[in-house]
Amino acid sequence: MIEIGAERQLFVDDRLISRVHGLERRLHRARKRGPVLIAERPWEGTRVYCFGTVLRDETEGYRMWYISRLGGGNQHRAPGLSPQGDEVCYATSPDGVHWERPNLGLSEFDGSTDNNILFANGHCPSVLYDPDAPDDERYRMAVHGWGEHAGYTLRHSADGLRWTFYDESPMFSPTVRNEVMCLTHDPRTRRYFAYHRRWADNYTPRRRVIGASWSDDFRHWSPARLIIVPDEQDIGHAFSERLGAEFYDMSGFWYESGFLGILPVFVVESYEPDASADGSNKSPWDGPIEGQFVHSNDGLDWRRFEDRTPILPRGDAGSFDAGCILGCANAPVIHDDQVWLYYTGVNTTHGGSMPPKTISIGLAVWRRDGFVSLAAGDRDGYVETPPLLTVGSQLYINANSTGGQLTAEIVTVDGAVRRGFSRAECVRCEGDAVRHRVTWRERRGIDPTHPFRLRFHLRNADLYSYRFE
Repeated sequence: MIEIGAERQLFVDDRLISRVHGLERRLHRARKRGPVLIAERPWEGTRVYCFGTVLRDETEGYRMWYISRLGGGNQHRAPGLSPQGDEVCYATSPDGVHWERPNLGLSEFDGSTDNNILFANGHCPSVLYDPDAPDDERYRMAVHGWGEHAGYTLRHSADGLRWTFYDESPMFSPTVRNEVMCLTHDPRTRRYFAYHRRWADNYTPRRRVIGASWSDDFRHWSPARLIIVPDEQDIGHAFSERLGAEFYDMSGFWYESGFLGILPVFVVESYEPDASADGSNKSPWDGPIEGQFVHSNDGLDWRRFEDRTPILPRGDAGSFDAGCILGCANAPVIHDDQVWLYYTGVNTTHGGSMPPKTISIGLAVWRRDGFVSLAAGDRDGYVETPPLLTVGSQLYINANSTGGQLTAEIVTVDGAVRRGFSRAECVRCEGDAVRHRVTWRERRGIDPTHPFRLRFHLRNADLYSYRFE
């Protein structure tokens, strides 16, 4: 028996499937817009990254925490600026597409505070917002630094602009290289998770892998646990016996009734330790990066989606993201009936020279719940759930049955169709909508006080999710 609330139930795995016939689980690639933010200010150089966060405020619009990277030789331009030249910046937008850089007056650059810099020497500022927290802790951040504040440190803020350390000691030992991190929060357990990139020594050469730590109070964190490592299929991408695929980072986030994530997979084509010796600022590792889809029920046991084609692919030749999808914001935002996820795009492969290499921020778009569907072709197919208990009596589905048909029936735990809720009595769900209301000729809603199963019948249709109100 599975109890479900009012959250949307997706079909990314078999947890809510007991029987299925004639359907396939289909991955849906993102549609992309952008770039929506490019490096164009002196403190941004040629690189802005959405290794950060975008939040939607119903009154203030959209808020973005992102980073710029100037590279070496710029330490004199800002107090405390690291050799990497990373600065944590802030932008706002009324619509999520057109972004502005407010003059915050908080951090000095080239002798002036007329800029949108929050503070210098920060990398991957992952932000969470909790309206129920004390006023000065409504915004929480984990951010990586070098030098005096080496490693990941934790900060809090009342407004998301002025930040105070919880404790200046790092979350992890500064000797552990985990400079890319994504924060998320489980609304059921109130547990925090930090997904971060680590280096695994049991591969030749060493490879980037994904680890996780967790906390119940945001201050004290568990030791890291490896959650995603390369498998035989990844190593099979190798262009030589020594190279293969690894994971650049992972954005994992709570979505409706489970955890979803984007895993940028880096296919390493070459490794040249002295690549930047000629002053080109090239990375030793070169190759393309694209985002694959991952999912989890508990935030720790993560699974690769069976279709490993990119859900967030590189762009066409000549586009701002033609070479790499480096990483994404730590969570999407819901815009009308769409899911918006901001990401970092590179116009060259990872080891490209600067110039012409540029790094910009783009926008990936899916329909609501539109990452995966159960799809039927010209023949009838069906899917049946395990026994359910729900909080509501009205069933809604997210589906596209344009040119096809989709019906539902309610059956008992033993599989007998409930009177009045048969497939024949169901009013067909027609067209494409994220919120079809399912009704039967003589019945509007179901009795949620007794366990039941759902059985959906499809032909030439995609079923993305269902929910009860």
